[in-house]
Amino acid sequence: MGRRRALALDAESLADVFAHVADGLQVLSPEFEYLYINPVAAAHGQRTPEQLIGQRMVEAYPGIDESEMFGHLQDVLRDGGEHRMENEFVFPSGERRWFELRIARVPAGVMILSIDITERKALDRRATQQERLAAVEQLAGGLAHELNNLLTVIRTHGELAKEELGPSHPAFLDVDRMLEGAERAGDLSRQLLAFAQSSPEPAERVDVETTVSRLGRLLTRSLGPKVKLTVELEPPVGAVDLVPGQLEQLVVNLAVNGRDAMPDGGELSIRCRAVTQDEPLEVARGAPLSPGDYVCIVVSDRGVGMDEATQERLFEPFFTTKEGRGGGLGLATCHGIVRRAGGAIRVYSKPGAGSCFEVYLPAAGAMRSLRAGAPTPPGPAPESACVMVVDDQPDVRRAVARLLRRAGYRVFEAADGEEALAKAEALGDALDLVLSDVVMPRMGGFELVERLRERAPAVRTLLMSGHAPEVVHREPDTVRIPMLTKPFTPAALRLAIRTALAGD
Repeated sequence: MGRRRALALDAESLADVFAHVADGLQVLSPEFEYLYINPVAAAHGQRTPEQLIGQRMVEAYPGIDESEMFGHLQDVLRDGGEHRMENEFVFPSGERRWFELRIARVPAGVMILSIDITERKALDRRATQQERLAAVEQLAGGLAHELNNLLTVIRTHGELAKEELGPSHPAFLDVDRMLEGAERAGDLSRQLLAFAQSSPEPAERVDVETTVSRLGRLLTRSLGPKVKLTVELEPPVGAVDLVPGQLEQLVVNLAVNGRDAMPDGGELSIRCRAVTQDEPLEVARGAPLSPGDYVCIVVSDRGVGMDEATQERLFEPFFTTKEGRGGGLGLATCHGIVRRAGGAIRVYSKPGAGSCFEVYLPAAGAMRSLRAGAPTPPGPAPESACVMVVDDQPDVRRAVARLLRRAGYRVFEAADGEEALAKAEALGDALDLVLSDVVMPRMGGFELVERLRERAPAVRTLLMSGHAPEVVHREPDTVRIPMLTKPFTPAALRLAIRTALAGD
C-alpha cells in the first residue's frame, strides 16, 4: 500500500515538497529552458520562479553561455554522469556570490542542485589572509632583527671611524653619508617591526582628540593646496594605549594614502569618535572585533578607489599601486600598529568611488599598558667598570665590546646565556654589569637576567634587542629591565651603560 501511495504522488505534490527544500533545485530542458525551479534556486539568481519558468537560461542571464558552469551543463547533457563544482556568479548589480553546484542528467534534461556558500568562502578567505599575514609578519620581524644587527655593526664602526678620522679627513664626509644611509635603513626596520607587531618599546596613553587636532593643522599644510582636509571630532573622543608616535604614524599614513588616491586633488576627511561595540564586529581581514569600548578613526577620500583584487593585498608589505611612488610599507605599518593594539581596520572602496578606512582602537584601559619605571638619571662613567657583552652574533658582540673598551671599560664577551653565567661565576664580585641580547640559542637574555638575580644580585643588567616580542609576555617585574633598542649609536650605548650602572 505504501509503495502504491508513493507512486501515486502527483507532480503538484512533488513541487510542493521541492518548494520547501532548503537548497536550490532546478530542471532545464535540452535547450536549457527552465522547466522547474524552486524558490530557493530562483532567489539564488535574484529572480522568482514565475520570472524564469519557460525562459531559456541564456535569455534570463545574458552571457552565461560563456561561463565555466554552462560548459559543465553541456557536458552533462551530452555525456551524462554527474559534475560537482563551485561557481562564482556575478549579478548585473556587481554583487558576487559563490554557489556549490551538483549537476546531473535527468530524463527531462539536466538538473542543478545549488547551495549558497558565499559566507563559507568569506570565512575561508579570511582564514587564508590571516595565515598569510601571520607568515609575512613573522618574516618581516625576522628580517628586521637581522637588519638591526647589521646596522648596529655598521653604525658602531662608522662612528668609531669618524672619531678616528676627524672632520678634516677627506673620508670623513663619506663615512658621514654612510651613517645617514644606515639611519634611513633603521627607519625601514622600524616600519617592518611595526608591521610585525614586534616593537620593544612600551605603550603609553595618548589623547586622540589632542593628537589628531594637532595633526590636522600640520596635514593641512603638508598635503598640498589641491587637497581640502576636514577634521571632525565628536568629544569626548578619549585616549588609547600606543607606542609613542604610532598614532601620528597611523593617521599620517592613511592621510597620505588618501592624498595619493586623488592626483587631481579633492576632499579628504578625518573623523574621530568614541564607540561601544555590544556585539562582535565583522572585519574583512582578521578576526571579528570583540565587544567593548573603542576609539574609531575614519579616514576617507574621493579618489580613484580600489577593486577587490587590490583590497585583498592592501596591507601586504611592499605591495603598492603607486607606480614608483612609495615603498609599500605605509598601509602595512598601519595594519601592524592596529593589530598590535588589539584593534581592527575595515575598508570600503570601489573603483571611481573613493575609499574609506575605518580604524578601531581599544579605548585606554581596555588593554594592559606595559610601562617601565621612571628612568634613573645617568651618573658619571666609572673609570674601570667591568662589563660583559653577551650576543650570539660575533660581529655585533665584537663591535660593542670594542666601543666599550675605547670608552674605558674592562670588557668580557660571551656567545650566549650559559657561557655568560659561567664567566660571571669566575669573575665574581669583579663583574659590574651584563649587557645581553634578548634572543639567543641555549639561554636567552630574560632567563640570563633571572639566573643572575639568583646568583649575583649585585650585578646590573641591561638588555638589547632589535626584535623583542617577548616583552609583552613577561611579568611586570621582568618588563622593567632596561632595554636598549638596536640599532643604537655609540653615544646611546654609552649613556645606557652609565644609566644602568648608576641606577637602582
